[in-house]
Amino acid sequence: MDRKILANRLKNIRRSYKEGEYRQDSFAEFLNIPLASYKSLELGKAPFSLERIDVLKVKVGVNPTWLLYGDGEMFLEDEENAKGTIPYYNDIRASAGFGAINGEASKPEFMHIPPSLCLDLHVNKTEAIKCSGDSMYPNIKDGDVMFIDRSDTELKDGEVYVVRMGDEVFVKRLFRVPGKVLAKSDNENYPAFDIDGDFEILGRVIYSMQRV
Repeated sequence: MDRKILANRLKNIRRSYKEGEYRQDSFAEFLNIPLASYKSLELGKAPFSLERIDVLKVKVGVNPTWLLYGDGEMFLEDEENAKGTIPYYNDIRASAGFGAINGEASKPEFMHIPPSLCLDLHVNKTEAIKCSGDSMYPNIKDGDVMFIDRSDTELKDGEVYVVRMGDEVFVKRLFRVPGKVLAKSDNENYPAFDIDGDFEILGRVIYSMQRV
């Protein structure tokens, strides 16, 4: 992806959001991105990581497909969200096993979900990915599509989260224990393990289903 194109789109986002009230410094602060890093993005000197794209989607309502490919509208519209359309990243998998390596951000499909389910979701902050492995069986099965609330990243004991550690992305039930975080599987054949290094909670799994 051409960094200059993405840089120009980022400038357009900043100048369009809230009728252009943000300068570089205030927009960077709003996004919780260091100013030097934000300037590098607008200059096309730094790559857009998946995390940066997620921040723009969650905090500003940016349409990731427009940002990456120029398709669709710049911002996700509430009217569209009400219809129950969420991004589905078919080629990104969270491992319910020992960790899966995932690559760069990809172009999503858009999945329509039942209106009844929309009532339980923050639709404009929800994404879907596929589960790989059986460590969360029987609650989440290999190949199930998981709905992830990307705005829910505060650890609550016993909830199921998608977690990134380095290049590995996995789904586990998390618990706080003194001085560390414990990751447990629902499948008793997989032992629990401690998360004691740098990690990021990408979101809470709020629903899973088989897609046929």
